Order: sequence, then C-alpha cells, then structure tokens
Amino acid sequence: MRKHLVDTYIKSLKSKEKPYKLADGGGLFLLVTPGGSKLWRLAYRYGGKQKLLALGQYPHVGLSEARRMREEAKEALARGIDPSLKKKAEKQSRADTFGAIAREWFERMKATWSQGHTEKTKGRLDGWLLPWLDDVPIRQVTAPLILECARRAEQTGRLETAHRVIQLAGQVIRYAISTARAETDPTPALRGALSPAPERHYAAPTTPEALCQGEPKIPHLWELKIPHPPVFRLPVLPHG
Repeated sequence: MRKHLVDTYIKSLKSKEKPYKLADGGGLFLLVTPGGSKLWRLAYRYGGKQKLLALGQYPHVGLSEARRMREEAKEALARGIDPSLKKKAEKQSRADTFGAIAREWFERMKATWSQGHTEKTKGRLDGWLLPWLDDVPIRQVTAPLILECARRAEQTGRLETAHRVIQLAGQVIRYAISTARAETDPTPALRGALSPAPERHYAAPTTPEALCQGEPKIPHLWELKIPHPPVFRLPVLPHG
C-alpha cells in the first residue's frame, strides 16, 4: 500500500464514476472527482469536532506546497487556532487592501462631489498613493508609509499636494474604520511632518460689485412679495 503520494503518481491518476481519496498522511489527502479535478483536502479535529480544510487544486497547488500548508495548519492547531478561521481571516486581509478600500470609498463619495473635485481626488490617489499602497493591507498602512508618499510630492515642490495626500489617506482609512476593516488612523501623527503649505493670496476687489460679491443682498420693502404689508400706527398723545 502506498504510504505517501509522489508527483508522478498524482499526474497519472484518472477519474472514476465516483470521487475517491488518496491519503498522504497527517490528515492530508487528494480528492479526485468524476470530472477529473484533483483537490487537496486536510482533515483535522478542532473543539472536539471533525473538520475539513480546502487547500487548493492540483497542479496549481503542488504536492510540496500542500504539505507545507498541512504543517502550517498543525502549528495553528498547536496554538489553539482553528486553521479554517485562520485561512478565512488571511483571505479577508488580502481583500482589505488600501487600494481596494480607496476605490470603494471613491465610488461611494464621487456622487456628492463636483467634477473638479472628483478629478483632483482621483489624480492624487492614482499619482501619489496607489502606486505604493495599492496592495498593502489597510491595517498595515502606517504613518511612515503615508509620509513617504507625501514626501514624494513635497520633493517636487508640490507642498499643497503633499498635505492633500496625507489628508486623502486619512479619509480612506477613516472610511475603513467605519466599515470595521481598520482600527486606527495614523495620519494625525503626521501633523507638522511636512513643510507648511504656502498661503493662497487673492486679488483685492477693485469695484463695488466685486467688493460686495458674496454678500447677501438685502431687499427693499417693495421687493418683498408680502400680500398685505404691515401698517404701523403711532399713538396720538394728548395736547397739553
């Protein structure tokens, strides 16, 4: 009887009318389906219950890789961790990258923005954050990583953009916090880390119209559409 599997034997396996298993030891086995698929499975016990962990499909997951995954599962069990829950958490962590959450936040928010703000925000994401943070799990985005992105803008003389990059990263992370995919926002720790952004100066108004621009207009009484304007009567004081 074959005790352990070998690659040459696995490659030669043919499908049958019913699925069948071939054990490799330590709970690891190969399930061959009637359709010809060869699927790695790991049988184990946790909390007094028999459980099954899917490890992938051969040959995408080779024999040595399947054995490595079996050993990792055994180590998790030794620490009191359910390998199935560990795999699920790792998969979720890979999905919760800064780039994935940033795109989700952008799509949700852009309907509330003007076209100009939408274009600027997308430009800052694509130009200054995503090239370096796209695949980083959101929980691993630290203040130094964000500062590196902002420094790149600062070094090109774009001081205002550098400050906006930090602000934008904070908005994405706070959205992740609100959706239970992150715990803390590291951007407040970056206050004062960049050179101050230059103050904007606007031209002084030179005409009465420009001077009053933005001030609320106070209508005259006759401009108010009041059906019956109020009548004020003064008391008549007696002579004497």
